[in-house]
Amino acid sequence: MDAAIYIKGSTNLIAKGVERCRCPKRFDGLSCQDPGRSFYRWRNTTVVESVFIEDLIGRSAPCHCNGRSNDCDRETGVCQNCRGNSGGDHCHQCAEGFYGDPNSAHGCQACPCPETNRNFARGCNVWDGEVSCVCKQGYTGRLCERCQPGYFGDPMRYPNSTCQPCNCHPDGIRTQGCDVETGRCFCREGVTGLKCDKCQAERHHLVDNGCRICDNCTLLLLDYVELVGHKLRRGMHNMDLTGIPAPYRKLSEYEGAYDVWNRRHWDFRQTKRRLENYDSADILKLEAHAENLKFQTRKAVSTIGKREFALKSMREDALVQQHGVGLVRGEILQTLSDLRGYGKSAHHLSLPTALKQARFYLQAIREHDQLVQGIRSTNDCAWRHFYAMGNASDAAFDESGRLEMLWRDLNQTNHRVVDMRLQVDRIEEVESEAEDVLEHVRNLSAYVGESHQELNDLSQLISNHLDPGYLEQGEGLVRLTLQRHIMLNGQLNQLDGSRVLLNTTLGVKSEQQREVRKHWLPKAEKHANHLLARSNEYARQFQPTRNGARIAMLASSAHSNITKAIDDARQASVLAKERVYEAQRTLYPSDGSSMINRAKHSLNRSRQLQQEALKQMHKSNVLKDKLHRQEQQVEGIKATIFDSGLRTNNISGHLQGLAEGSARRQAKESLEMAERTGEQMRAELRLAKEMQQSILNMRNSFSNLEPDWEIKLGMAQENISLTQTNVRLANVSLSYLEQQAEKDQQVFEVWNNSMAEQLQQLRDQIAKARHAAEAIDVSLESLGPKCSRSYLPASYGLSTSNKLRMSFALSNHLESSPLIHLESSEGRHITLELHKRRVRLVWNLGGTTATVTHPMVVQTRDPKYDDAWYHVEANRTLNLGSVMVRRMNNYGELTPANPVTITGSTDTEHTRFYQSQNDRISLGGFASKDLQFTPGLNVVVHQVEVDNKPLGLWNFVASEGSCGGSMVGAKESSASSTARHFNGLGYAQLMKTRPRPTRKNLFSVQMTFRTLDENALLFLAVDDKNNRSVSVTLSRGRIMFRIDYGDESKLEINTTKKYNVGQWIKIEAAREFSAKRSTENGMLRVNNDRPISGAPTLPVNIHLLPDLSKAVYYLGGVPPGFTSGTSKAPGADNPFLGCMKDVQVNGETYDPLESSSFYGVEPSCKDMITKAGFSGNGYLELPSQSLRKRSNTALVFRTLQPDCLLLLAAYPPEILADYDAKDIKGNFSISLVDGQLHVWVNSGRSFIKMSSNSSQFNDGEFHVVNLIKTGRKLELMVDDELQETRALGGNPTVVSLPRDAGGLYIGGAPPHESYTPLAPTFVNLEGAIRDVVFNNRTMNFNDALTFANVQIGRNGPLMGSLKGGLYDVLLKTEPMIGKSFTASPEGCKRIGSYSYEPNAFKFGDDIYSYSQLKLPERHFWQRNFHLSFDFRSFYPNGMLYLSPGSKEKPKHYVALILKDGQLVLVVRGRRREELQLTAKLNDGEWHRVTVSCQDRKVTMSVEIGRTDQKTSAQMKLPKKIGAAQLLLVGGLPQSPVKVSSDLYVRLEPFKGCLRRVSVNNNTQDLARPGKHSNVGQCFPTVERGSYFPGDAYAIYKKNFNVGKYLDLETEFRTSELSGILLSVSDPNGFPALSLELHNGNIIFSCDFGNGAPLRVESSLPTKYALCDNKWHNISALYDGEQIVLRIDQLPAVISVGNQRNAGKMQTRSPLYIGGLPETAPSGSLMSRENFKGCIRHVSIRNERRDWIDMEDLRNVLLSECLVSSDDS
Repeated sequence: MDAAIYIKGSTNLIAKGVERCRCPKRFDGLSCQDPGRSFYRWRNTTVVESVFIEDLIGRSAPCHCNGRSNDCDRETGVCQNCRGNSGGDHCHQCAEGFYGDPNSAHGCQACPCPETNRNFARGCNVWDGEVSCVCKQGYTGRLCERCQPGYFGDPMRYPNSTCQPCNCHPDGIRTQGCDVETGRCFCREGVTGLKCDKCQAERHHLVDNGCRICDNCTLLLLDYVELVGHKLRRGMHNMDLTGIPAPYRKLSEYEGAYDVWNRRHWDFRQTKRRLENYDSADILKLEAHAENLKFQTRKAVSTIGKREFALKSMREDALVQQHGVGLVRGEILQTLSDLRGYGKSAHHLSLPTALKQARFYLQAIREHDQLVQGIRSTNDCAWRHFYAMGNASDAAFDESGRLEMLWRDLNQTNHRVVDMRLQVDRIEEVESEAEDVLEHVRNLSAYVGESHQELNDLSQLISNHLDPGYLEQGEGLVRLTLQRHIMLNGQLNQLDGSRVLLNTTLGVKSEQQREVRKHWLPKAEKHANHLLARSNEYARQFQPTRNGARIAMLASSAHSNITKAIDDARQASVLAKERVYEAQRTLYPSDGSSMINRAKHSLNRSRQLQQEALKQMHKSNVLKDKLHRQEQQVEGIKATIFDSGLRTNNISGHLQGLAEGSARRQAKESLEMAERTGEQMRAELRLAKEMQQSILNMRNSFSNLEPDWEIKLGMAQENISLTQTNVRLANVSLSYLEQQAEKDQQVFEVWNNSMAEQLQQLRDQIAKARHAAEAIDVSLESLGPKCSRSYLPASYGLSTSNKLRMSFALSNHLESSPLIHLESSEGRHITLELHKRRVRLVWNLGGTTATVTHPMVVQTRDPKYDDAWYHVEANRTLNLGSVMVRRMNNYGELTPANPVTITGSTDTEHTRFYQSQNDRISLGGFASKDLQFTPGLNVVVHQVEVDNKPLGLWNFVASEGSCGGSMVGAKESSASSTARHFNGLGYAQLMKTRPRPTRKNLFSVQMTFRTLDENALLFLAVDDKNNRSVSVTLSRGRIMFRIDYGDESKLEINTTKKYNVGQWIKIEAAREFSAKRSTENGMLRVNNDRPISGAPTLPVNIHLLPDLSKAVYYLGGVPPGFTSGTSKAPGADNPFLGCMKDVQVNGETYDPLESSSFYGVEPSCKDMITKAGFSGNGYLELPSQSLRKRSNTALVFRTLQPDCLLLLAAYPPEILADYDAKDIKGNFSISLVDGQLHVWVNSGRSFIKMSSNSSQFNDGEFHVVNLIKTGRKLELMVDDELQETRALGGNPTVVSLPRDAGGLYIGGAPPHESYTPLAPTFVNLEGAIRDVVFNNRTMNFNDALTFANVQIGRNGPLMGSLKGGLYDVLLKTEPMIGKSFTASPEGCKRIGSYSYEPNAFKFGDDIYSYSQLKLPERHFWQRNFHLSFDFRSFYPNGMLYLSPGSKEKPKHYVALILKDGQLVLVVRGRRREELQLTAKLNDGEWHRVTVSCQDRKVTMSVEIGRTDQKTSAQMKLPKKIGAAQLLLVGGLPQSPVKVSSDLYVRLEPFKGCLRRVSVNNNTQDLARPGKHSNVGQCFPTVERGSYFPGDAYAIYKKNFNVGKYLDLETEFRTSELSGILLSVSDPNGFPALSLELHNGNIIFSCDFGNGAPLRVESSLPTKYALCDNKWHNISALYDGEQIVLRIDQLPAVISVGNQRNAGKMQTRSPLYIGGLPETAPSGSLMSRENFKGCIRHVSIRNERRDWIDMEDLRNVLLSECLVSSDDS
């Protein structure tokens, strides 16, 4: 190898033979030893000893810069050159001086502090026009527009103005600070200089107390320097300096340039004067006025919006009241008519009776009149509010006009400012030219210096060649030299005069322009100072003189530094001596009792306690042995029961294996017949044996009675033998029959399987053909008069809802046309028609006929244009109907975006629609009375759907008139909406869009979805050739990313949180195979959270990777006939119901509607869900609805259960505290008891029960329940038949409920005791409920407040008789009805009672938290053992258990620890072995851990959370393990334990919960008396955050100083109105600072020491906004002059104190969090009520400190924030 070496004079420096590797993108360097660009060196810091080279030198990892930078530090990975105004180590946050979120659409924006182009802030908060700035060092003010004390300048004066530090010399100033404009320091007497760093007197230097004369040594050196200078100046007279020409030409050039520069500078001064005289206060006033008007306008607009919503609600109520008044008016008119004719006919009563009734009616009329008066007053009040809101709107409009005028004025001002900035740019050009002039002067000085040096060289040369022989010639030359010297001196004097004149001129100009140079020309000032220094340098005649002076000054400075260092050392020694004395006084107090003696006394006491503990331990061991024996007996009984259960299950499995089918039933009957025959034969055999025994017993009797009994007995024996022979023959026949039946069964099973496969293939082909047929897209129009076609119904039987969708175009000038008609018997029908260019819906369900007409007018236009087409959607739910019409524009979009929906209703007694096989659906074949003269179909029809099923226009049954095909109608563009809706029965089959090569070692998929499904297939890619697949599914609401490698190996990554919440969820899943390391890794990320990584269960190589180069991708489901050899992931059998968008596979974007094949996918999402399936263990909660005076309640259900709860409406227990005893609270329920319907209604003052009187309703069919309320009368109808009528007594007649607060439970209810008397049964429903209607409004299940174990949008379990087309009826999709929103009630959200997790113990809340167990036998770890337990923690490190070394082997131990979130088993015997699991377990979920040993082979496994995922690892144990019989759990005791030092350092106490601890299948008690310390209880479900029970507090720092600046941030969650969050105060009560929750508001207080605290209070919408048991964020800032408070995303609230009170807040007291001890002062707090709830993420001065890092904790439950049932 060769290397390049620099050699002077060499022309070829090329090294030959140098090796340089061609590195991949990830590496760089000669040998590829360094990371490449966009990569950095990642090191595994957790591994100390390793055999892998990458663990030692690191590996190249890509820079993690969130896509905002391509560069990062090669060693640390810190990102560099972040784009988009981002910053941070990973470009993950906004850079300094910017605010916002780099991930949002707006990105990071410059802080307006004071302006965006002049930004002096480190950060800021901007909310609703309010700006809160965090200024840089040296700036202050609300917008950082002023300089801090100690800085000078005016940031607002010029564009480039900044605040500069004074940098005054501390020894030369008389007071702190400097002049705010010039920066000149305030010097003490005798001191001068801009920074007060020079002495006025000569030979003086600056010290602590001012100027002091130099010491004797320095003075002598200065005298010597002056003497040398004098001698040198005297020797210059002998030199000839006449050879140097005078620089007149250059001086004239400089003078001309100076004149030009002077004229330009005059222009600059004029411009400067104009800028200084310009009044900028007007602009500031205009800006402040504009901001104020802007804020007031936004506030007015917000108020108008709220008032508008309130007016809409009042208008709806008024319309309802108006409708009721109309009904009452009609009744009154009818009553008056009856009264007028009363007594005139023969059938009327007598006059006294009539008078009595008249009086009754008169009283009723008066009551109605009072009601009408109330309604009128309410209407008048509504109109008054409307007029007031109108006036407010006009005033806001006027303010908006004035604001626009102000905005125009500001624009003009901005134009003027732009002109000024142009003038400033010209001035900068003048300054640059001045800099060029100064450069010429510097060159002249250099030329003079060079001439002077040549003169010195000439003098030296003369001295060297001086000869006495040339004396006379020399004297002549000397005289000539003197003359020339005199001439040179004159020229030098002239040059010096010119130089002095130039310097004077420059000084004057510099003094006049100091302010300009300071702010506009810092570089020019620097060059000018440098030029002045060089001019002074060359002005002196001899350089050595200056060097000597410098040496003297350095000596003086060194002497001063030495003196100062001696003084500092003397002070340090005195301070050390005082601390030694203080430590001695602490160890040996004056009372004679030293701390050592106290420690010895404590040691003796501890030993006594230890002896007592050992005695108690012995007693507990005896009791434990007894308990162990009893547990073994119980385990034996349990094993017997378990074996019996297994046998029973096996028998049941065999019995269930017999399926249906005619041949199978025949075989089963044959087997039963054979079994009966065998049983008869066995009975005959038993009879024969009994007879033989009887004969043997009778022998003795026969011998006495008859002499020939032996002969007869022989005959009987022959008969018996013959019978036995017949029995044997029968058994042989039976065996043959059984064998023949088994053969027939096998043949039948083969035939049945093949037939089932063929039938399934046939079904799949039919389904595919149906899907293909439904995709046929044609249009229909009339080619002549009376064109009509009829079609078969989409489904047969009863239905409770129908949906009609179609597109049509009007191509002629006819105004009316029949569209769709659904016919039924007895005149029932549902019709959609065009009447006078308006679409209307007409329907009759057996009672009255209703008609609703949409207001959109249909225009005539050629169908070839997109805007000629109209999209109609009509819905019918029970007795409710609605119609919506939208028009297509030329861009493929339906308009308007928010369409108008017209609704109506028929009578509530008829709700069902029936279609038989003889009924038809017709297009253009039916016309109502208004259209009876209109001939046939007069429009072009396209895309007709009935009940969400396409009606093939080509698949008609009958046709009349002349009909024909037409131009295909316009479709909604897929680009108008990126989200696609999957209906729960469909799928999308995707093919690769670009034929680019696929990387086998890398695969990624990402998508965004929204659903309420618990189990569904999201994505599937299958490698059919190798039986491998990649899938993303939903399993029990959790996302699972799974890869099957064909063998037993698979990779599964799943989340612990449920994501079927009806919100948009973004997921990213990827896998990558590293060929270098031969490892496969997977990653799953949800909503940009921290990614979850995983690895295969078994190692895989590159040959086992799925080959997806030709794979087909499936979204939302699979098509009919799909088969795969791979095992499906959990949830993959369920099609997806919901919305999906932004699908990307390997970086390519896919659209389900643009795929090769799809079914059940629609262009836009649906928000209306009206059905749900229930499995018997769940319920659904919706906002409750009150039963008004006139109202109706209806629902459709089906079930096979005789007893179940269908609906319950009541007040939830958590809101009962918001009501008092005077409030009347109602409730009602609908239940099924013994198959009969039971309805209970309670108005608060009256209670009635109603029930059905017909057949049972638990038949698996759909039934309609309708409860109609008219005043006090209630009617119960089932399937349109009246069941019972009852009436409420007394007032009120309204059954009131809490509405948006919840309380409407469907399919079940939570187990609250207060609900028990409200319904006859609380058995959860197993079935389905759909079409829940209240007051003619359909409830949307998508608005569910809570739900559990409910299939929302599904049909529930199959049941009922599926005859004919009824099964299709059960699967129909319901229509869309609008949503309803109302305001939430006030009050704190109280959580219900909570319980502790049984047999669970909390560790780590205090020091020395541990539990002690005794292992069952010695040498436990050398035998076969089994340990298991559950644990839960949020902390990454902690000791789970430790068995220390014995006396013989003190260095041996066995420990199971949590390290970086991973389980590590460490065994130390003769050698040290370590077993580690890669799964991260510090997620707050319960994990089941099992450690078992069999023949020295230990296996450690863990079940991860609430998932089915499990991971395990194995290792070999050492032969000898000398660990003791003691097992410490959770931590170490205070008494010392024999543990090696290296292990003791690594052990951290466990902070979390343990439960179900078992040793060799024996459950252990971790809370035995005397065997534990500081062990608590655990809540069932927790989240991050520490719980404060009301008597707890934490000490952040015991000696905390607030100082001049403090910013803090935290999050809290509570159900209380008051509580201390943070407080610090000196013992006398001030100065103090506090942050508290007081009466529902956050109050931030600061007391500067005068006893009058400065407070700022949050501005919240309601008093109960913060006690909703949800997380809230608080940010507070104190900077000595003002305090700022911000809650969540609300605008910041600022309070500014008096100037005389501003300053530092010097405190030396503890900083308390969450509460106070009894002895602590209150300080600036308004109450001493400790906080009760959860606190997390405490950050003070940008330092987030964990709770374990606090200096003290009292009763704080670490990471034990309770999650109530409402939260989960």
